[in-house]
Amino acid sequence: MASPAQRRFGSACREPWTPPSPFKHCGKSHDFRIRKWVKGDQGMCDRYRLEPDWSEFPMFRVPPDFEPKADVRPTNKVPVIRLVNGEWQTEMRSWGFVRVKPGRTTRRLTHILFNAVGEELAAQSPFKKAFADNRCLIPMSSWYAWPKAGGMKKWVELGVNGRKIFFAAGLFETSKDALTGKPVETFTMVTLPERELPGTIPERAPLVLRNQDLMAWCEEGTVGAQSLISVNPDRAAFCVRLD
Repeated sequence: MASPAQRRFGSACREPWTPPSPFKHCGKSHDFRIRKWVKGDQGMCDRYRLEPDWSEFPMFRVPPDFEPKADVRPTNKVPVIRLVNGEWQTEMRSWGFVRVKPGRTTRRLTHILFNAVGEELAAQSPFKKAFADNRCLIPMSSWYAWPKAGGMKKWVELGVNGRKIFFAAGLFETSKDALTGKPVETFTMVTLPERELPGTIPERAPLVLRNQDLMAWCEEGTVGAQSLISVNPDRAAFCVRLD
């Protein structure tokens, strides 16, 4: 029997599929050893899926080095879309802003910031500058959640009805590798309370942008973007698939 990833991706899916699990373990990114993850709010979004078929959006170029991923995790390098001089530009960036403990010269990190609380962007110091100047689109096909039921966690996949690709609000930045000084290009995902979405998911979920709002999120100035933070497609637009 074909896996969910194979049914969605077909032959384009190059990785074996297993049900995702909450991202708790340590790993490597940007030639650093990750020491600690920012826990953030309960119910943060730390996994999503991205299909290869972007034909619905011909204005967005699929990067040549992109491979479909059934389980995108923090620190993975995946496509994001920026507005540069009025033109859409797609590029590969690593998921999660890198934060090194001040004064530390070793290869070990303090934090990977992969979610940004939407209601606090204008005032929250880790994301204030990125929200003002560096907003982007995160293409995805669905995201995962792990609500508790009967004392146990079961994964839930959420998507947008009839859409192979939709876009979440993101922020990006370019920092320096603490060891080599080379540029580190990253992004983070903006999240909202789950009250806008189906009731089976955790406390927070990605800020899903409507097609008519993609330009407004990425344009210069924050007035248009700020107005979108409380906007999500209505509940009927979303679909839920249980394990």
